[in-house]
Amino acid sequence: MKYFNAILMTVAAGVSVAVAALVDNQLSQAEAINIAIAIFGAGAVYLAPVLPDAQYVKWGMAALVAALSALVTFIGAGGIPAVTISEWLQVAAVALAAIVAGAKSIAAAPTPAALRR
Repeated sequence: MKYFNAILMTVAAGVSVAVAALVDNQLSQAEAINIAIAIFGAGAVYLAPVLPDAQYVKWGMAALVAALSALVTFIGAGGIPAVTISEWLQVAAVALAAIVAGAKSIAAAPTPAALRR
């Protein structure tokens, strides 16, 4: 019951995007990635803060959302197989940038012991 609201909000975000994507009774690869972006983005907002070690979960979800957001811009009519090596490297660079930024913010955050003082 502790995680119910967080899980419900995360699922609701995914369902809301899925409903819009399935209006034409087809699910393209770009639409599927947009659903994943909505789910992981909502998970970072609603679910990660209630989990133990939330900063690490949120960090990972943010890196995943950043990478998926970059990937969805490269998907055209050819789908994922048509994404070039250069574009995959850009996706990796975006994910790496999010990981580095997250690591710096976690390192700068006060420890739980420091918060209790």
